[in-house]
Amino acid sequence: LMGDLQVRKNLLEDPFVFSGIREYTYGDAMRRVNWKASARTGALMVNQYQYSSDQCIKILLNMEPYSMDRPEGLQEESISLASELCGRYLQENVPVMFESNALDKVSKTLSAVEQGSSIEHQRTINRCLARIDGYAGYDKFIEILERAILAKEKNVSYVIISPYCREDLLEKIDYLQEQDIPVRMIVPYYNKYGFSASRDYIYEWQVKYNGA
Repeated sequence: LMGDLQVRKNLLEDPFVFSGIREYTYGDAMRRVNWKASARTGALMVNQYQYSSDQCIKILLNMEPYSMDRPEGLQEESISLASELCGRYLQENVPVMFESNALDKVSKTLSAVEQGSSIEHQRTINRCLARIDGYAGYDKFIEILERAILAKEKNVSYVIISPYCREDLLEKIDYLQEQDIPVRMIVPYYNKYGFSASRDYIYEWQVKYNGA
């Protein structure tokens, strides 16, 4: 997932916003070489540019269960994954947003956190995750995806965490991809049942089944 983000950032580099010169490193394009600076220093130097917009990760958590066999186990694992991913991205100074069809037991509204990139932002997201108490249903998550489709934010990459992975949901995510909206999906599943990803954007996440 971090590799996908880095590729995306490279695609967003703006060649019109100059930010400095540095020494050439393996993989730099020759079109970026600054020949005057190279002649002056005696080393191959390249131009650096700023990014046209900051890349942001939006984590979407779907609490809809795939089956009724101990769904709380996969839901808890999904919440933990959301926290872990937020922390990883924030460590890389990548802004993170969060949205879910989970219900906040304090506000009684859907769980959501606006964009941020500070250490305090991690605490805000974890507080939001800790207050999850039930969920508003599958239709609410579909509404979240439909808003993402309409927004078409090119600087946002989506990471969907969802134990539910039936075809009706995947068709919505397919449409996100068709609109060139970067999206990846993590599917927690019990090892007792197994799982085979049917899309190249799906990452499998095996969870030990502790039921009777």
